[in-house]
Amino acid sequence: MYIILNKKKLNKKNRITFSYEKEEFGKFLPVLSIFNYWNKFGEPLIRHRINPNSKIYKRVEKMLHQILKKYTIQKIKNSIKNYYNLLSSENTILSKMIPGHIVGLNEFFGFSNFTKQRMQRAKVKLNIKSWFEECLKGKGFLEKSYGDYVVDYYPTLTKEFIRLWWIYSDLDEYKLSIKEINYFRKSSFRYVKWWGKNSKNLKIYSITYSIESFIECIYKSIQFDIGDQSWEGLVSLGWLCSDKTYVSRLPMYLKQLGILKKEKKEKYNVVY
Repeated sequence: MYIILNKKKLNKKNRITFSYEKEEFGKFLPVLSIFNYWNKFGEPLIRHRINPNSKIYKRVEKMLHQILKKYTIQKIKNSIKNYYNLLSSENTILSKMIPGHIVGLNEFFGFSNFTKQRMQRAKVKLNIKSWFEECLKGKGFLEKSYGDYVVDYYPTLTKEFIRLWWIYSDLDEYKLSIKEINYFRKSSFRYVKWWGKNSKNLKIYSITYSIESFIECIYKSIQFDIGDQSWEGLVSLGWLCSDKTYVSRLPMYLKQLGILKKEKKEKYNVVY
């Protein structure tokens, strides 16, 4: 059941009233169907009152007339949904405090001159024509472009970091957030850099280590550092890729075991 304007119903003060009619989206007044679809999501999308006499409604109607010549209503809906998911993500870099990041339906298809001026004054460089066209590119593109996203260069090693985390932290497993997964991805990247410079200096004797199995030494070095203290509330995921772990904890632990002959120092200006 959707709100559909009935233009015949005008009261004495020429105020437009609304009636309810059963119509599928896309079969009756596309503009209203798009407004209804946009409004159903709620925050952080800006909710609009449906008033055909308003400037917002007229602007959207005018732009849709052009957009519907090229795109279907379903494509428009998909783009709106992608925009909502992007703004709702805990990893998005978009902010309501920055002009042009969070817009209403009236600027979803193109920024107004006023917003363009605000973006220019705030030195906001989005380099996009509209959020509508940007969000047509899909979830993966949006996550990489506007999310706190870290490329997983070594997925096998990342999985091993995650597996060992549940063992050593003694926490019940739960679904990790993207932000938490990013720490493990950073850790595998950082570890490979260390391994590449120091693996030849490891005096391992009869023990056979691979680049994957040696990851546990990082966890053991953290345990060696904190002693009998519990990991919970003390050790964070950031420890797995921190300077202190690779400059201090790991070398100290390996030297104590007599495994590391001579460590090669690395410059830690890592770019992920």
